[in-house]
Amino acid sequence: MSLGRMRFLFTFGLYVIAATALAACQPQPDPVATLAVPAPTSAPDTAYGSDSNIVLVVGGDVQLMRPSWKEYHPISLAATVHRGDLLQLAAGATATVLCDDLSSWAVPTGGPQGVSNGCSPPGRPDLVRDNGVRLGPARNVTAEVPYSLSPRRTNIMTPRPLLRWQSVANATSYTVRLQSNDRRVIWEQTVTGTEVQYSGPPLVSGMVYSFVVKTVDGQFSEDETTPLLGFRLLTGEEMARVAALVGRVDALSLPDEARSLALAHIYRSQNLGGLALIADAIQQVEQLLQQEVQSPALYQLLGDLYRDIDLRHEARAAYEKALDLAASTEDIPGQAAALAELGQLLNLGQCEERRAAPERLRQAAARYEALGDLERRDEVMTWMPTNPPRVCPTATPGP
Repeated sequence: MSLGRMRFLFTFGLYVIAATALAACQPQPDPVATLAVPAPTSAPDTAYGSDSNIVLVVGGDVQLMRPSWKEYHPISLAATVHRGDLLQLAAGATATVLCDDLSSWAVPTGGPQGVSNGCSPPGRPDLVRDNGVRLGPARNVTAEVPYSLSPRRTNIMTPRPLLRWQSVANATSYTVRLQSNDRRVIWEQTVTGTEVQYSGPPLVSGMVYSFVVKTVDGQFSEDETTPLLGFRLLTGEEMARVAALVGRVDALSLPDEARSLALAHIYRSQNLGGLALIADAIQQVEQLLQQEVQSPALYQLLGDLYRDIDLRHEARAAYEKALDLAASTEDIPGQAAALAELGQLLNLGQCEERRAAPERLRQAAARYEALGDLERRDEVMTWMPTNPPRVCPTATPGP
């Protein structure tokens, strides 16, 4: 085991002990003070495409065939495969899949290999595709708002989170205030950058908190009208549950990159108290991208994570990067997936974004048709807006 992993497990253990001890001597959270994000159903879904098995390692020519496709297509790191799919490896190629029961499958060479043969259906999967997050209409957020970046709409595992927010042009300082769910101020600090480590009283496990940011010129993060942006510290019991899952991944002795990707999916799948560990999942993916790991599916995952916490500008940038990478490698499935998510995202945006949505959705549908996936093509076309704006109002010049 590497020194980095030993440090992680040691620190994780300390957090579990501290959270358990703190919970024993502090008031229990108000059940009303939880975020109303719907939890996914616990009953396993056996329909095709409901399972989530992740390609952790790809080396050489690895091809995927889905039941509805006309032919095989290359697959990229972080792609999701389902029972019913076929994988085919060229001579000398390698691929490892993390199954949704947290077992690993080294895909053999020598002809098509069914994902069902390598990933048996679990009684209850540890990895899930749907964590219950749904976006609503566009919110009021611009570059002039110091809106929160992290943590927001997420569980956290540390009682001393790093608070980050969007920078505002010409802002010389920011006042950051952490507050409880009833808006009681717990801690306040003024800084010149766009992040600060929380250093106030210990957070209570299971309680929901949020932070607000105000610039010296009066721009306020609460000008963003998105609801339910709080975060919640895991309880000791929940910490132990996550630590057990991390331990199962570490028992697989995966390469560091594969381990980071596996952890990202574990954190996203853990719906505890109505929230997942989205902030920690994003951190794992961003670390991979900082190591110059280039994959359309990895940027697609980052976009999905940003979408989960309603960071739409950031999600759009990630999906567009996924689309660019997929186009550069003639990855038609990757293009289709990115275009479909972009179309849905734009359709919920401001006027100019809604005008652009139909073309992205038409492009996605065309690519699904080229693949032979007519069911997905038809589904994408149902997202087409019935009355998209033709003209958008222009800003009125100032005096």
